[in-house]
Formats: sequence, structure tokens, C-alpha cells
Amino acid sequence: MNSTRPFGIAVFALGAVLLGIGYDMTQGSPGRLSAALGGGYTDGTLAFIIAGVVTVVSGGFLTVFVKRM
Repeated sequence: MNSTRPFGIAVFALGAVLLGIGYDMTQGSPGRLSAALGGGYTDGTLAFIIAGVVTVVSGGFLTVFVKRM
């Protein structure tokens, strides 16, 4: 077994954690207040969500589509 698949799974899991943190940040009082007053989420919240999406997609790609050596 090569190291691509376990690395892809680890990247996927990291992305899921980042998405969870980003989601949690949107549900707190500062996130709701910022969304209500400014029409969007804070930069930090968006950074966690975007980083989570990118790492989940990357981890899924590494796990499923990269050929085994």
C-alpha cells in the first residue's frame, strides 16, 4: 500500500474539521451579528470554510482518483 491513500484520508479529515470549525463560527453570536449587520461572515469564518472545502475536495481526489504506485 502506498502512502497516497492514507495521506488523502488525513487531508479529507482535516478539511472536515476545518469545515466544522467554520460552521461553528457561523452559529455563534459574533457570527450572527456580523452577518446581520454586514450582510456576510467575518474574514476568519470565510477562511475556515474555504480552506475546509478545498482540503475536503483535495483529500477526496487523492483518496479516490490518484493511481496507486
